[in-house]
Amino acid sequence: MALGRLLILVLTLLPRHFVSRIGGVIANLPVPRPLRAPTYRLYCRIFGAMAEEAQLPLSEYASINAFFTRSLKPGLRPITPGALVSPVDGTVGAYGIVTDDMVVQAKGRHYS
Repeated sequence: MALGRLLILVLTLLPRHFVSRIGGVIANLPVPRPLRAPTYRLYCRIFGAMAEEAQLPLSEYASINAFFTRSLKPGLRPITPGALVSPVDGTVGAYGIVTDDMVVQAKGRHYS
């Protein structure tokens, strides 16, 4: 099992709201410029992201969150007209049936 998938499995066993808050704090911490490229290469190795697709050099992303939400190089992933797309690369962690205009999805919360 890939390390990223194992990490995701472990995280599903922990309290989601707490983990989300702690993860957000960590992801927004500034990464010192000399450590940015090695940090994001490690992130890519763990989670399967492709650093070469990033629009900017790795040293330009001040935090893990900035790298995670990076823009990609123009034209890398063209969208076919009428296609169903997702704004992220990821794994489906939850899904549900829409009832009364509500669905239970991410982190056990209800969304309209």
